[in-house]
Amino acid sequence: MKADRGIAYAALGKYQQAIEDYDRAIQLQPKLAVLYIVQGIAYAALDKYKQACLDFDRAIEIDPENAVAYSNRGLAHAKLGDRQHATEDLKTAAKLGSEEAKNLLKSQGISWRP
Repeated sequence: MKADRGIAYAALGKYQQAIEDYDRAIQLQPKLAVLYIVQGIAYAALDKYKQACLDFDRAIEIDPENAVAYSNRGLAHAKLGDRQHATEDLKTAAKLGSEEAKNLLKSQGISWRP
């Protein structure tokens, strides 16, 4: 599967090649949220945070309970300087069980509990 090769490329730091493979995998399985997440992570590694957010948006449309998508979108928003959306996404990720999001919010003195 193209996604497996994409993961290997990403592990080697070859993010553009990974994105090309993820694109092909998405064409074959457009309803698989994890493909958009890994592609978004690859875009973020290339400092293409707006494109990363679009992929995380799509992952969340497919799987609205996916803490990883919210957490990564929050990090991308933070890199774009959008603190409000970053905090909202990290709070959602924390509520969905992401320990990483909980720790990030806690380190900033932000409560994630309702």
